[in-house]
Amino acid sequence: MLRSKLEAAAEMNGRSLTQEVEFRLERSLEQDELLVALVGQASHAQNLVRAVSTVIRRVEGVTGRRFTDHWETLFYCRRAVSKVCNFVFGSDYNDQEFFAMSAADEDERRRYAEEADRYAYDALRDLGLGLPPAPGGREADMSRRLPLDPFGEEISATLDNLPQS
Repeated sequence: MLRSKLEAAAEMNGRSLTQEVEFRLERSLEQDELLVALVGQASHAQNLVRAVSTVIRRVEGVTGRRFTDHWETLFYCRRAVSKVCNFVFGSDYNDQEFFAMSAADEDERRRYAEEADRYAYDALRDLGLGLPPAPGGREADMSRRLPLDPFGEEISATLDNLPQS
């Protein structure tokens, strides 16, 4: 079955079977190198990135829309990615339990929360992430400003600013 799929792909792409196998192997190695460049050698982080990107690809494949352009696709992606994260990080472990075990007082709780928020906001800003508006057209276009971060720096941009692969 695998051989017949490769033969069909080779014919469609105008390559010999050997060239098709070589092309796919090279592409696979390039993807592995990209993943290492993104998250390093940590296999647990690589697996999480793979799972999240697989969920997004599947949802966008089914809806035919990007989550950055379509509220319903965003809903499905957000819910599915949340399920992946709950599985990986544990849904039975919440902030209050963490604070009870590790934060001595309210200032330390706030510091932990602000630091976690900073990681998220910095990543969003670095990637230029923006999301579609909620149903009902509360905003004129399909991008929205992200909220102010805990330190008062405004974050704004859309995925359209990222290079497309």
